[in-house]
Amino acid sequence: MANGRLDVDSPVTLMAEPGHGLFGSPGIEGHRQGLDGSPVFSTTDVQQQGQTLTITAEDEHAGLRLTSELALDASGVLVVRHGVTNLKSQAWQMDRFAVTLPVAERAREVMAFHGRWIREFQPHRVMLEHDSFVIENRRGRTSHEHFPALISGTPSFSEMDGDVWGVHLGWSGNHRLRAEAKTDGRRYLQAEALYLPGEMALEEGQTLWTPRLYASYSAHG
Repeated sequence: MANGRLDVDSPVTLMAEPGHGLFGSPGIEGHRQGLDGSPVFSTTDVQQQGQTLTITAEDEHAGLRLTSELALDASGVLVVRHGVTNLKSQAWQMDRFAVTLPVAERAREVMAFHGRWIREFQPHRVMLEHDSFVIENRRGRTSHEHFPALISGTPSFSEMDGDVWGVHLGWSGNHRLRAEAKTDGRRYLQAEALYLPGEMALEEGQTLWTPRLYASYSAHG
């Protein structure tokens, strides 16, 4: 075991909670006037209806309830979203709220899309060996510059070859997408609506949902 590491690595979950010891981009950031800033959710209920799985978890100390919905459609596309409900009388300030999806360690190349008017959807690729690749849109709507999707795959993947994981955020406003490579080799994709400072404060009983994240995998490009 290397110095400066946990005895047991924190798993990369759909929520990516820093309270569980994840040293990476968190799936949730917020506070209650400086308190309750590192929620640790424990599962309280799991329900399945058809191809949809609903997982409920709570942090009683932080006063937050997390609801995660995962649905698999007939074409094999996974649709994921999270909702957080404030259970305390004091408002909880939401700073970041993202869906996180782990991908294989061999997914070392990332492709995103940029462009401008009449030249949209120009692909660009990067090899991600360390740290993060991030794209942000701050125009308040979906723009030519930043399409809300990321593709991660084995090096030199093409339309016909390679293992490929793709995500598309169903959101037309400000957004942030990230591909992250941890120092231990694990990797994940993350997508979220990008909130401005003070934009989202949940009063007691209020629930905030992430946009739906559409995800798919192909072994043939």
